Amino acid sequence: MSFHLLIQTPEREAYKGDADILTLSNDTGEMQVFPGHASMLGSITYSAVKVDHAQHEEAFVLRQGFVFVDQEKNEVKVLGLSCEKTADLDMVSAKEYLDFILSKLDKPDELNEYQLKFLEGQKLAVEKQLGS
Repeated sequence: MSFHLLIQTPEREAYKGDADILTLSNDTGEMQVFPGHASMLGSITYSAVKVDHAQHEEAFVLRQGFVFVDQEKNEVKVLGLSCEKTADLDMVSAKEYLDFILSKLDKPDELNEYQLKFLEGQKLAVEKQLGS
């Protein structure tokens, strides 16, 4: 059993199709969506997004968006300002992401504990990728 998933930005559809499991982090923590998941709405500041379907996995990085789960329609919509496949991230994208992370970490009072820890971990990972 699966559900219909749409990951959309203003520029394009990053993913459209069936999914068995969606893993992402909304602003209250990490979550997984399975077929028949309860209806909900969540905001996303930044998140790794993993889509599992039929023994295949796709990974994305999404910034500034929302996740809408509709149990009645068995569908999930993830809308974001930007979304890139992890495999497509290049050095320019990584530098832009690092700049984004640093701008958020400059305002720790605007972050909850989960967001702060997540961003600190992302900062270390991106710095390692960039060789900083």
